[in-house]
Amino acid sequence: MNLLDLTIQLANPHSRDAFFLDHRVDTTSEHLSIYMHGAPGLETAIALLGVEETDEVLDYYKDGAHWVNFLPLYMVEEIVEGGVAAHKSPVEIATRVLEYARNDA
Repeated sequence: MNLLDLTIQLANPHSRDAFFLDHRVDTTSEHLSIYMHGAPGLETAIALLGVEETDEVLDYYKDGAHWVNFLPLYMVEEIVEGGVAAHKSPVEIATRVLEYARNDA
């Protein structure tokens, strides 16, 4: 899963639950954050991890891989909702998410 995949799925609420199930996202978590494996980018691998698993640490290690806390999922959902309302493409929305993380978060 990458940021562009996530953006596409969040833009379509009907496919979101199936997407989360396919990627084994703990939807019962109190709070989900996006963790990136590598430099932030549209195609960088991401994981949606719950606070119960990560304690919201900046650097998280799982199965020998290093993941960096990128943004809380709710922030990305808000950006996606705004982008969909403004009729932006998934690439434009995902790029805005990256810009937000870099400049505003």
